[in-house]
Amino acid sequence: MSKAKFYNREENQHHLITCLAIIKHLRTKHNKHPLREWVVFYDHEDRITSISYEVTREQKERNERYKCPDIIWQDEMGTWVLEVDGVVHWDKSNKTEKRDNFYKSNNVNYIVINIYEFKPTREEAVYRPLESILREVDEKIS
Repeated sequence: MSKAKFYNREENQHHLITCLAIIKHLRTKHNKHPLREWVVFYDHEDRITSISYEVTREQKERNERYKCPDIIWQDEMGTWVLEVDGVVHWDKSNKTEKRDNFYKSNNVNYIVINIYEFKPTREEAVYRPLESILREVDEKIS
């Protein structure tokens, strides 16, 4: 495990690599059909109304509300949303809690995977090994 510096570019690249690895794992091991960065539309009462692959110009002009979860799929158990959280979520905990509550209140199967962990002193964060992340995904969807 190497020390993570968590610069924006590095964090974004690590996030993307992790998301793609999780998608591949879900397809090959679990026969799921996950979608990355699709759009979840919701109404003014925070109820999910639809899921789409894009936000149209008309939807933007109408100021429709939406979220873009990292990974989403549907199966016999319903809709699944998987968010891959980096260290930025540690600093923006209010927004993260609001996001978490939104998905939980909409009765989706909601999973959050942290791609970092803090050393015991909590002064230094390091990236988690991919194998550890995939094991956690397996545990959470079983």
